Amino acid sequence: MKFLAVICTSICVFFPLTLSAQTVVLQSKTGNVRVDGTLVDYDGEFYRVKTNLGILTIDARTVNCSGDGCPSAQDMTSRFSVSASGDLGLTLIPALLEAYSLSLDGEITAENPSLSGQTLKIQDGDGIELAEIDIKVTPEDVAYADLAKGGDLLIATTRLPDRSEAAAVNNPEQKQILASDGIIAAVSSVNPLNTISIASLRKILTGEITNWREVGGPDIDIDLYLPTSNDGFKAVLNDSRIGLKPSQLTSTAIQLDSLADVSDAAAANPFGLGITSFSNLRNATPLGLKESCGIYSTPSVFTLKSGDYPLTYNHYFFRPEQRLPVFAREFLDFVKSDQAQNVIRATGYADLAISTLSLDHQGLRLATAIGQAEKESPLSTVQEMVRLQNGAQRLSTTFRFQPGTKTLDSQSKQNASLLASGLILGNYADKQVHIIGFTDSAGSSTQNIALAKKAAQMVLNSIITAAPEGSLGDVDFQVSGFGEASPLACDDTEAGKRVNRRVEIWIKES
Repeated sequence: MKFLAVICTSICVFFPLTLSAQTVVLQSKTGNVRVDGTLVDYDGEFYRVKTNLGILTIDARTVNCSGDGCPSAQDMTSRFSVSASGDLGLTLIPALLEAYSLSLDGEITAENPSLSGQTLKIQDGDGIELAEIDIKVTPEDVAYADLAKGGDLLIATTRLPDRSEAAAVNNPEQKQILASDGIIAAVSSVNPLNTISIASLRKILTGEITNWREVGGPDIDIDLYLPTSNDGFKAVLNDSRIGLKPSQLTSTAIQLDSLADVSDAAAANPFGLGITSFSNLRNATPLGLKESCGIYSTPSVFTLKSGDYPLTYNHYFFRPEQRLPVFAREFLDFVKSDQAQNVIRATGYADLAISTLSLDHQGLRLATAIGQAEKESPLSTVQEMVRLQNGAQRLSTTFRFQPGTKTLDSQSKQNASLLASGLILGNYADKQVHIIGFTDSAGSSTQNIALAKKAAQMVLNSIITAAPEGSLGDVDFQVSGFGEASPLACDDTEAGKRVNRRVEIWIKES
């Protein structure tokens, strides 16, 4: 009787109805296997059935259920919420859920769509409801507070949690990088400027510079456009190399409702300057960024993926510690797929899929390396690096370490798994995989070359660890280090040094 009471308690949790007879027949969808028994419980994903052979656990998606004990269609629907900030909740998350629905040959319908969110319902081909997802467009602080309360909630956010919010997401497994993005200084296509320094951009944002003449343009006032209330974007603006809190931004800026509005206003005004995101650039023209030491960089999907663009930032998924419904978990896995990466790219973000760029298309980088030779690194080291990279293609997959440690940062760990998967699939078969380390300019050239090679070896170890044992034994890995030979940023700030301390992957014909 005690055993039966335990079963009844478990069943009552999942089924609000009284189930005195829980007899079920589970027939495989191929028709080849049938299981008869008494339903012990159903958790929205698996049936547990007591049979003559004992208690069996069966994936609900592989069988059709008949009998008094079968859960209703409503009981089988995955229900969860997504709290997403700004454009993520309005565009990217619905687009990804629609793509996932199509991958299941399902149909998706939206209920009550508005600027504050919507409810999406997904049905399979037989009209059975697979999932009901409540998307809420909320500020980041609200999303983190909701996550801390528990429940079937997934959040999509632009900023990382602050100290007060970190307790809700202290497990690294809860974080998943969704896409990359960048802070962009956007102008009209008729604006004569092509570049602006980060220092000048900061002074414009604080109101110290108000005329285009002060940054090399015509003698006319700058019309500065900023988003009114995008807390996530303003947080990354503060965390970036610009380093300005909302209270430090000039009060004379023209405030607009969204980043897209900022881009449109800048594109339409020859004397306008909008601070927007790469994902919302639309018809505006991005200014390249010029640093104090003369290094110049431009925003592109590749430079955002690789982290070479100095104002790059990420968007994230955070999940609760408790297990989400199966549909939500499999949706998060789908987001890593090539199909989902195409959606991310189509909606304007920099996706996480690996892309390539040949040395021929990296003239700025090559010019910088040659210009810095002898000053920072011997010319012979630069020549050796160019010989290796000549005819090769660089992958966007770039590795960096957590500050002051030998531990890869979260994006690099994700990159290791991504690259390992590509190598296992044979994407770079019959190629040499060159793992090349670089450092900042602190220390001697000889020491830096040794440190760079050591970092490259650590990355190789991480890639091999991310793959099943022995599965990469046939890959022709080559490990090199070139110290400070190819800086991507000035070394006059710690942020610049972090950009330069990296490990790159280059693919070359064997």
